[in-house]
Amino acid sequence: MKDLAKIQEFFSKPLEEAQEKDVVDTITMDIPLFLRMLEYSREDASQDMDLHDVTEKANLLGKERGILQMDDYDEIVGAVKKDLGENLIERVINRLKNK
Repeated sequence: MKDLAKIQEFFSKPLEEAQEKDVVDTITMDIPLFLRMLEYSREDASQDMDLHDVTEKANLLGKERGILQMDDYDEIVGAVKKDLGENLIERVINRLKNK
């Protein structure tokens, strides 16, 4: 019965009140992942948008999982690195075609 009351209370709140609690986005990660993300930003990110994409992915995963760890690195950065690799292959092919 208590659970039902909590559910009713949650859904009875105005939408604005629920949104006010999540005004500031935060990403929480352990130190090893933080260091690896700094390395990624310095060594692997080739464009500003890479950092935006990784930040958005980390933010979404953080909301799901709480504190992000090294186990989450591939999921955070993997899609961006894959795109970079495909772009590199395309550029090499285009350069070879233009020679």
